[in-house]
Amino acid sequence: METLKKIQRRILIFFFLYCSACTALTEKTGQLMEEKLLGEKILDRYAVPEDTLLLQLVKRKKAGEEWKMNIKAWPTLHFYFFKDTGSSLHEHESFIPLSCSFLSPGLSGWNEFTLDLTGEGTITAADKDMLTVSVSFIEVIDMAEGRIRRGDVRISGSEALDALKNRRERIEALTEWMHAQNGEEIFSDQKIFENYWKPILLPELCSAKKRPALYQSNGAQRVHDGDVRWNTAYTALLFPEELRPLRDSGSLLRDWEEAAAWIYLSYEWNSIIKTITEEQRFIKIKK
Repeated sequence: METLKKIQRRILIFFFLYCSACTALTEKTGQLMEEKLLGEKILDRYAVPEDTLLLQLVKRKKAGEEWKMNIKAWPTLHFYFFKDTGSSLHEHESFIPLSCSFLSPGLSGWNEFTLDLTGEGTITAADKDMLTVSVSFIEVIDMAEGRIRRGDVRISGSEALDALKNRRERIEALTEWMHAQNGEEIFSDQKIFENYWKPILLPELCSAKKRPALYQSNGAQRVHDGDVRWNTAYTALLFPEELRPLRDSGSLLRDWEEAAAWIYLSYEWNSIIKTITEEQRFIKIKK
């Protein structure tokens, strides 16, 4: 008869093998879902030892083979780089930024867009299981395409692109001002970012105790926008002239509700690019 310790050991081994199988199945399922949703076939996968960056060699339906980089903290942000199909990676190969795509969820839909990029970089194979990536710089050229969903309404083509470009101009003007107010402070996640900035940008939507002192100290001059009565005196005291109409008209509120993740992305953009342009070593993920 087996002792209790032997039985426990067998149960533990079985549990470990079961969990390992489940993990492998989950990863494979996620990979297959990603291939289906993005129209890509994943050929190889690499990750940095800290598991904060993922590099994949993908075959895209319209573009052929490209390198794709993901930051773990930004699961809906994808960077694509040039793949020299004539190289076997025994020496330096060009690793040129091509584009990035981002999906920004909102309260009742999403914004999705692609930015054309330019820049320089190299990728080198130290051995068959290790790649070294060095990107010297990345710059945005322009927004290339996009789609919008608002409730049951889907918008694409030039109509979506025009609306997204206008929103991008508003968001970048806002985050430029936010940095001027707050320096280059980094927020570790979107929730912390929103908890800090919402009472400043939209104090009317917060409880009285969360509103900044500046909001409480001025005269009540208000303008209606639907159900919200904006304190225009606060707007004038805090915001530069070019941003005041955005807050008082409700445009800032709509951007916040429909694209808070995009505002966070714009605010953290320099930090994201800094992460990508640091030299990184990627280890191959075994299939």
